[in-house]
Amino acid sequence: MITEFLGAHCPDVLARVHGPAGAVELRLVEQTVGRPLPDDLADWWRLADGMDGVLIPMLFRPLSATGALGGYRTMIAAGSEAPGYGGPSYREHLAAPAGTVCRHGFWLPQWLPIATDLGTHLLFVDLRPGPDFGCVSGIDEHREHDNRLWPDVAAMLAEVAAAMRDGTPVRGYLLEAGADGIRWGW
Repeated sequence: MITEFLGAHCPDVLARVHGPAGAVELRLVEQTVGRPLPDDLADWWRLADGMDGVLIPMLFRPLSATGALGGYRTMIAAGSEAPGYGGPSYREHLAAPAGTVCRHGFWLPQWLPIATDLGTHLLFVDLRPGPDFGCVSGIDEHREHDNRLWPDVAAMLAEVAAAMRDGTPVRGYLLEAGADGIRWGW
């Protein structure tokens, strides 16, 4: 649905969707994070390995598997400088189930970036074990973690597709599509 919409309403944006990720890239991500990828994330990357343009509200651009790995490594390095890193609170968050909010400025090694606003915010999947494994959350430049935004990547993409199909708002944002790309407004 998403690619059909882009082709019909903004073909220049469709041209910015990357081809599929290969098995080697997906395996490297799993090896680096030490966890299996959620099936819906792996399926998404097998269809479209990121894109050079906004797709997800507000201004998020999907990362490729390689881009996600680069973002992951950057955040791991930056997160290790947070006050309390490695301490009791950090270890408590490591052991908490997926979807548990972390408000201590940490970046957990079980979080994998999947989209960026090219500024200071990321969307990530939470790879900690638990019933919310694979949920999508956000984080800002202060590593302030938002509550769970979507239960998984499939739900996030389904909401974007519904906005394209019938104008349904996504998290309060309305889709605006044109020759110059996708925007999400109020």
